[in-house]
Amino acid sequence: ARVGRQDREVVSILLLCCGREKVYNPYYAHLAQKLCSFYHSYAFTFQLALWDMFKELPTFDSNTDSKESVSNSRRISNISRMYSYLIFKASLQVSVMKPIQWTSLHENTILFIFLLFSVIYLIMIQVNSNNQKIQLEQNTKQ
Repeated sequence: ARVGRQDREVVSILLLCCGREKVYNPYYAHLAQKLCSFYHSYAFTFQLALWDMFKELPTFDSNTDSKESVSNSRRISNISRMYSYLIFKASLQVSVMKPIQWTSLHENTILFIFLLFSVIYLIMIQVNSNNQKIQLEQNTKQ
């Protein structure tokens, strides 16, 4: 039997590994999506982890040395892409963004939100384009 603590540990490790990749690796998002689809408790745990991250984002000091700054930007980018995928696949609802204090956003939070919605938009364009190609191929076969 799974325990809530185990869920938190698995989610933490997934987010840590995803954030540390030099190039975004979609494997972590696919794994997270599968966990959420099999066990609803994982979706809730990912939601809580995102809320914790919103609290931490302002403390990601982008004015440190350039190597640290690149690392923080990469972490923000990779994790926002992972959450974009989870929202697009309906593993999480867009309402996970509700706790954000929209009137006083830190630049790291703005970057995260911008990337999150940009990636969702790009995925939607890609899926729509693929669906149109499939429909066109089906129409030409008839």
